[in-house]
Amino acid sequence: MSDRSTPPSVREGSLVIDSVVRFLKDVPPFQFLPDAELAAIARGMSLDYYPRDTVILRTGGDASRFLHIIQKGAVKLALRTSVGKELVLDMRSEGELFGVLSFLGKDVARLDAIAEIGRAHV
Repeated sequence: MSDRSTPPSVREGSLVIDSVVRFLKDVPPFQFLPDAELAAIARGMSLDYYPRDTVILRTGGDASRFLHIIQKGAVKLALRTSVGKELVLDMRSEGELFGVLSFLGKDVARLDAIAEIGRAHV
């Protein structure tokens, strides 16, 4: 029996938790964790939607408060040159992470992370 005071998205065995656990089973390094640990991680996650060209992290900006995992879409990692041109250094797609060093090191973001290909759910 579930606790009705707890939102459906965080109830044990909810469809949202089950969906996130299935997703994480294919994402390194999470694929090595047992389902119970994945469910605990999933309960602490949020799903955010970023329209194309949204800057999620900005070079020199605040440290990332989250470990970002792309569920749908893509994110480009880029720098602005001294003349204002965008230099794309990497593209991340579904199942990949970004903002790891900033999050773990509690340090400024070193690259712009920009939603690409229509949308990004992270």
